[in-house]
Amino acid sequence: AEAASAATANSEALVMGVFVDVICSVVQLRSNLRRKGSTNSVSMRPKKVLVTGGTGFIGSQLVRELQKRGDDVTVLLRSPDQVERFSQPIRAVTWDQPAAACAGQDAVVHLAGEQAVGVRWDEAAKERILSSRVDTTRALVSAIASADLRPRVLVCASAVGYYGAREGGDLVDESGAAGSDFLAQVCA
Repeated sequence: AEAASAATANSEALVMGVFVDVICSVVQLRSNLRRKGSTNSVSMRPKKVLVTGGTGFIGSQLVRELQKRGDDVTVLLRSPDQVERFSQPIRAVTWDQPAAACAGQDAVVHLAGEQAVGVRWDEAAKERILSSRVDTTRALVSAIASADLRPRVLVCASAVGYYGAREGGDLVDESGAAGSDFLAQVCA
């Protein structure tokens, strides 16, 4: 059992590392594109990145990785008290003025949502899990639309459960259908 637990932890760390790398790559590549009407020259300057869910399991690692790369990171938090979770100084803003937080950012990475793993999914929990993703995504899209200087990139990831529970480690890719369990429906 201990070996299985260690193997699971190693797999989760690998998947998370790959996920963080992919997000960093998307932010770098997409935000390097110049605005319409100009040439496609690439700027390698540090990116200004707003992260929601930056205190969560994946978000906290993403914030550290972006900071290590030299990017200018701002975390959008529910409460200013959450800033104490970061080992390095970080710019933090709260959800009371999301349009101002989005303005001037190169990219926004939206990872916010109620914890779905390791909690009992009674009806109240399911509602919190779903509304925390839907409501924050709507608020963020509205904020981006009304920002004076809009970000070029929005990466939104609400959960890894899109494909649903699979037996025997079935491999799936983006052509696979959505699962039918609760988390798959949240993602879809």
